[in-house]
Amino acid sequence: MKSRPRVGCGAIAQKLFLFGAAFLAATIAFSSPVAAHPHYPHYWHPHRSLYQYTYPSEDAALIVDGETGHVLYARHAEVLRYPASLTKLMVLYLLFDALKKGTVTLQTPMPVSAHAAGQAPVKLYLRPGVDTVTVKQAIKAIIVLSANDIAVVVAEELGGTETRFARMMTTEAHKLGMTHTHYADASGLPNRGQLTTAGDLAILARRISYDFPQYFHFFTTHSFTWHGHTYYSFDHLIGSYPGADGMKTGFTDWSGFNLVTSVTRGNVHLIGVVMGGRTAHLRDIEMEKLLNEQFARIGEEPNLVAHITPPWKAYEAAPQTMIAGFELPIPQATPAPRPHAIGSSGAPRLRTAIAAPSPRPESRLAYYRPHQMAANVLSAGTATSRPSRQSARHDWTVQIGAYYSPAIARRELAAYARKSGDILGGAHRIVDAFKEADGRTMFRARFGLFAERQARKVCERLTERGQSCFTTVATR
Repeated sequence: MKSRPRVGCGAIAQKLFLFGAAFLAATIAFSSPVAAHPHYPHYWHPHRSLYQYTYPSEDAALIVDGETGHVLYARHAEVLRYPASLTKLMVLYLLFDALKKGTVTLQTPMPVSAHAAGQAPVKLYLRPGVDTVTVKQAIKAIIVLSANDIAVVVAEELGGTETRFARMMTTEAHKLGMTHTHYADASGLPNRGQLTTAGDLAILARRISYDFPQYFHFFTTHSFTWHGHTYYSFDHLIGSYPGADGMKTGFTDWSGFNLVTSVTRGNVHLIGVVMGGRTAHLRDIEMEKLLNEQFARIGEEPNLVAHITPPWKAYEAAPQTMIAGFELPIPQATPAPRPHAIGSSGAPRLRTAIAAPSPRPESRLAYYRPHQMAANVLSAGTATSRPSRQSARHDWTVQIGAYYSPAIARRELAAYARKSGDILGGAHRIVDAFKEADGRTMFRARFGLFAERQARKVCERLTERGQSCFTTVATR
């Protein structure tokens, strides 16, 4: 009886190996970003991370020890950028200084001028000659809502006019050592003369924290109510990132999404600055990533930072008394420390010298260049302009951002609609291409079309929910 020939085990194993290798190669090829996005070869780079939270070649980021000013991480920290609503940190600094000196109290009422009421959103829509705002209400409206009309109310209360107050802001900035900063308005609305750096903002955040610890608790405010409407903070790290004390957010088309953050964990205080985020969410992720990296370093090398309980923590635990209308705790706060020189690490440090003359607005500007702005955002040098008349035509949109890729714009629109579909209703998702001043193509992400009044109302409701947006005519 003849035996049947057997297939060798080695031959079977060889065939299985070749089949598996071919299958794996095909899977990788069809799942790669390049294959999945053949129409955008300029966006995908195989030797770079597939997605960036900010614009890496033009953004700015900085992490410092709050107690000493020691720089733990820096990226483009001295490149001039537009601060947007981070401008209001200096407004708050001068307002806290006035409180400390007794010039005003938390209960001082401030009148509303037509100029203040006429500021572009985001705002409280104050009525000139009718509404008044107390200092305490103003602080909360600036920190939570970043209200532009409130910032100008404070400017006119302390400086007489917004122009004079802007000069006061610049002078104070230079006294604090913010050598690259120049202010042209109180709100941070687009203005060619409104310039700062991440390093200067870190100096300002430190000085607010340590010069006025009795008012620091305002930065943790999550919401406030005005005339029956409750507004929620744009700072989403408060309550979600461990130890986040708050500070300030900011956004315009010129600046990208900006954030200054204070974080206190035990007796370690860090201050972070991120400027030029692609979206508010991605900016927040970048901030959290940088902070996590530095807290991990501190865990391995505790001597990187000072270990001193911040003075406002003593204020939280101390009984309060009222003096001249503002809160002042019994224990004395330590004065604001000056940055120490950096050791052998070679890391840069924040400047403390009084500034030279104001920087020229055109010098060392970062990526964002002024292109056609939204219709309800005032152009540079037109801070006294009145808003345009309400239009009944349905040619207005609600814009949430501008992106390098149409795919990203569509994705952000979809994510935004999932969160706020009840407000947006059946609004169409619009991706609108436009050219930057440097020739690059960007893509606006918008919802529409609305009548002007309807668009403003929709954006106002979205803002109350903590979503970033502004209104603009569809053709712009």
